[in-house]
Amino acid sequence: MSERIDRLVHWVTTIAIVVLAPLALRREFRGGEVVTEAAVNQSQPDSIPGWEKAREFSLALGNPSGEIEIIVAGDIECPACRSTHHSIKKHVELDPASHRVDYLHFPLRQHRLAIPAAAFVECARESGRGQDALDKLYDQQDSLGIQEWEDLARAVGVPKPRLIRQCMSREEVLERVMKARTLGEQLGVRFTPTIFVNGWRLPRVPSHADLAELIAWVKTGKRPRLEDSDKSSVAVSGGGGAR
Repeated sequence: MSERIDRLVHWVTTIAIVVLAPLALRREFRGGEVVTEAAVNQSQPDSIPGWEKAREFSLALGNPSGEIEIIVAGDIECPACRSTHHSIKKHVELDPASHRVDYLHFPLRQHRLAIPAAAFVECARESGRGQDALDKLYDQQDSLGIQEWEDLARAVGVPKPRLIRQCMSREEVLERVMKARTLGEQLGVRFTPTIFVNGWRLPRVPSHADLAELIAWVKTGKRPRLEDSDKSSVAVSGGGGAR
């Protein structure tokens, strides 16, 4: 009897996630879909007022008081986001005391599992396993939708993994994801991943080497500048950095 009840709960919560996630997405996307995964070919980094609001809705990684704060607006199904996630992790590992990384959910309409994956991370976050969950989903991005959420929850150490789907279908969890998505729009996110460094929004995705060079210039307080929109080289011009 217990096994039958478990199976029934499994399917009910799965259906709830599938039904509620698109409803939340439609509610938050009244202004129309924003973009794709590809980096938009714009010109230079720009300073974004109110970027600090991301701290309220994001998953904080690294040192909370680090002098360099990197905000990544990403979609867990986005291949470019996976590459950027690993690149930023490698960079932060070189000097963890100086860096804070804020992961801001920005699920795209075309990705069926983007919202459930974000909800999974939020549920894992409630038990202090948010970073582990984010790493796990990016590492196993190609098998999303194949592996059971319960197995993934168990792998990252979420207590009571058999209840993970119930958590993922909770309205407040989905609202947290979509509030992060809405804030991303307000901050001018137009593609995933979009990266902010101390309030400077990058017009495209930098390479690992470019990110290191850009951060070095941000530490000087000068305005970062990309030399060529067709390359990822980073230069700098005089001026005040974002605060």
